[in-house]
Amino acid sequence: MLDEFLTRVRARTEAALDARLPPAALAPTHLHAAMRYASLGGGKRLRAALVYATGEALGAAPETLDAPACALELIHAYSLVHDDLPAMDNDDLRRGKPTVHKAFDEATAILAGDALQTLAFELLARDPTLAVPPATRLVMITRLAEASGAAGMAGAGVRPSACVAGNEITTVISPNWTWSPLLMLALAMRSPFTRVPRVDPKSMS
Repeated sequence: MLDEFLTRVRARTEAALDARLPPAALAPTHLHAAMRYASLGGGKRLRAALVYATGEALGAAPETLDAPACALELIHAYSLVHDDLPAMDNDDLRRGKPTVHKAFDEATAILAGDALQTLAFELLARDPTLAVPPATRLVMITRLAEASGAAGMAGAGVRPSACVAGNEITTVISPNWTWSPLLMLALAMRSPFTRVPRVDPKSMS
């Protein structure tokens, strides 16, 4: 049953990402091709699986879960592209194929990672399938930023416990990043057990 669910999630996530990533034929074609290369055609999609599993448990329609699932997978893809760079892990292969900076070039890999990261937040900001109030979108964006920024995934990469001999860095999984899918889903589903806080603009300054 779990294998069947994960197979279904992988297929749905692949289709949802394909629909939301820029077409490879659209300028700038080289950058868009690199973004698609980094995001499609592989991966376990465990972050998306957490999104769909939580939503399914709450009785949410799968189409309402596509944007949050894609947002998490895009953040994950961007982190892998940047982790593989020569300044980080300096890896030549990812999922059995050349890493983005090997398949394209280092500058394109940096830009592709940047673009994948910003696309994740764009989906939460305005994807039409995410039918939640603007205040809820803002909270979701904030939660993802916290989980993937200096207090979460990015910060984990520079902790002393993450460093090994030489110049290589091994990424440590941050608790914030691990649980962010469930936090985002609770907000997206407008569960009766969830209360979306009012956002004071002054608190964001």
